Amino acid sequence: MTKKKLLLIIVFFSAVSTWLDFISVLTYIGYELKLTPIEIAIITIAILIPQSILSPFIIKILKKYNTKKILVTSSIVRTACTFSLLWVSSMEDLVAILFIRSCAVAFFQPIVAKYAKSTGENIGSEFVSSLNLINTVSKIAAPAIGGIISVYLGEKSVFLISALLGVVYTILVIYQPDVSNTKNSRNQTSEKPESTAMNIKKSIIFMAVSIF
Repeated sequence: MTKKKLLLIIVFFSAVSTWLDFISVLTYIGYELKLTPIEIAIITIAILIPQSILSPFIIKILKKYNTKKILVTSSIVRTACTFSLLWVSSMEDLVAILFIRSCAVAFFQPIVAKYAKSTGENIGSEFVSSLNLINTVSKIAAPAIGGIISVYLGEKSVFLISALLGVVYTILVIYQPDVSNTKNSRNQTSEKPESTAMNIKKSIIFMAVSIF
């Protein structure tokens, strides 16, 4: 299996997991926890803010530390937070869990973009089309499936399925070769730091548009 195919599989499981519990989280905070509009707004901020502000810091972290270890660690944290949703019973706990999970998710896009860049090939139209297909289908099918499951089995059952999918892509990222071990990554070390950072930023923008 090529690195790009494995990367697409990882993106698939990540995207499905992300969107599967999206409706269930909103349903849970609205009907089970009976939160006020202000509390729901706070939870929404906790979900969105980390992914909006962390990209510059993540790029710096990726330059200093092992990319694969960061990817594996962030995947484990993300999955653990999703499992924790099974026992959440207060607004404070939910905000903390969703904030930490969102921070972990924020690492995914830049790292996947760096992996795509590290293949030594241009991101071709076939790869882009596959990403768009995966994420379009995930956005449509996963919330619908999650909604149906939550009707019959409850929201927490959806959290469990989402967490199990997290276990799957965590295992997959363990088998994903490290960027630093590829020939292309050694060649990239000769590039100017400014040029490398710009390439990564462009890739992040591309991945963010594709995923969201």
